[in-house]
Amino acid sequence: RRIETAAMDLWRDQGFDAVSVDTIVGRAGVSKGAFFIFFRTKAEALGVYAEVLSERMAAVREGLDPARPLSSLDAFAVAAEAVLAGEGDLGRTLYRELGGRAFTELRRDDVAAFTAFVEAAQAAGGLDPDMDPAVAGELIADVWTSGLLDWASRGGDDLAARMRPRLRLLVCGLGA
Repeated sequence: RRIETAAMDLWRDQGFDAVSVDTIVGRAGVSKGAFFIFFRTKAEALGVYAEVLSERMAAVREGLDPARPLSSLDAFAVAAEAVLAGEGDLGRTLYRELGGRAFTELRRDDVAAFTAFVEAAQAAGGLDPDMDPAVAGELIADVWTSGLLDWASRGGDDLAARMRPRLRLLVCGLGA
């Protein structure tokens, strides 16, 4: 655990690219060989952060209010942005460096949570009861994931502002 803690602290302070494995093991007080017993690369060590971030995002998803689907998803985007902003550049780095692998793990949690949200919103009368909640949950997760990838590839963007029109279109539909 010392390696992971040292790595995350250093990455938050100095940025992922500026921190070497030597710096991480020096802070952790372990040998370079010990690092490579647990991780093949510095980017692989970043996967531990994906788990930490997943827990933080799960707490944010708990705030989804099925009685107010659109405003709730908007508030989710704002709260998620605050979590990521608190991480400095580390959140962007996670999505940039780990890409698909990180999203596979994070997306699984997102799909489950968004599917449960859709089911609850349907029960509350806020979403069409005839749509398949699993498909809707996957679609919300896809929109969220693509928005995060887009955000991670650009510097200084406002995540909530980027997500707002996407989520609005998703919830309100394209119309007939």
